[in-house]
Amino acid sequence: MPPRHSPLTQRMPREPFRPLIQIRRILQTALAAVIWVAPFAIAAVGCRSKSSATNLDSTELAARTTTTAQISPIPPPGVWYARTESGSQTFGWLIRLDSGNSGTLFVGDRPVRICSLVRSDTGLTFNTAPDGGKSYNFGGKYVQGRIVGELGSSGPGTQTVRFGVTQLVSVDTGTASQPVFEGHTGFYSTLYFHPQTGDALGSELILLVAGGKRALLFQQPEGQKSILESGNDLEVAGDTLKFSLGHPPDARHLSITFKPKSVVLHDPDAVDPPSAAHEVLPRKMSLERFVHAPANGTCSKTDLDK
Repeated sequence: MPPRHSPLTQRMPREPFRPLIQIRRILQTALAAVIWVAPFAIAAVGCRSKSSATNLDSTELAARTTTTAQISPIPPPGVWYARTESGSQTFGWLIRLDSGNSGTLFVGDRPVRICSLVRSDTGLTFNTAPDGGKSYNFGGKYVQGRIVGELGSSGPGTQTVRFGVTQLVSVDTGTASQPVFEGHTGFYSTLYFHPQTGDALGSELILLVAGGKRALLFQQPEGQKSILESGNDLEVAGDTLKFSLGHPPDARHLSITFKPKSVVLHDPDAVDPPSAAHEVLPRKMSLERFVHAPANGTCSKTDLDK
């Protein structure tokens, strides 16, 4: 007779779905762990992504800043004042750059057409149409608001003349110049040609503001018109402007007194005629009108095709 077991020691029959229940419990535990950890993992990934994006933006910004600093802007259209140191003299020029490939170079008071104006990211070059047997050329770079280069001239059978290092500074032709020169900018002249000899006589003066500073161009031809000289050491005292031409020891010292529609030129060295010591120069036109005068010279077909 088989032994009898008490209810306490008798084995219970095996549950047929017990393994499935255990698997479900394991999956529930794993899911709970994932749900608890997920927010922290997402936050960590977000921080890393944000940090990477920030670093990328900084790198791109630095690259753009470096690129901007290395590449100078193209010289914009407008009027530029040029100073050229040549030996004991300082020559002065006005140059108007148009929006296309043309412009005007003012040789003294004579506007000469620029035919092949070439701008680039780093510089500026141009040639003028032949005028009076001469043509002019310039090559320079645009650096920190100034154009620095070399201006020269040449003619048929003549050697090219280099005027030396030339710096161009933007000219204020509108109302911006008024507070600096108190409305006296413009073109003043008594220039005339002798009826018998044809000699150029008298005086010419251009007052302007370039780069926020006063500037002056002057010539007093003795028979033949010349390139304007640039005034040095400009000093205003009341209604008088003192300036010099050339450099010591050969510098000339002159001054002008402002009048409503003219200036009076004071030249202590003038003796012939004596009245030249206090010459009245009427204001012929505004600077804006002067720099927009029609240019002289004809461009070649080659220049027009550039």
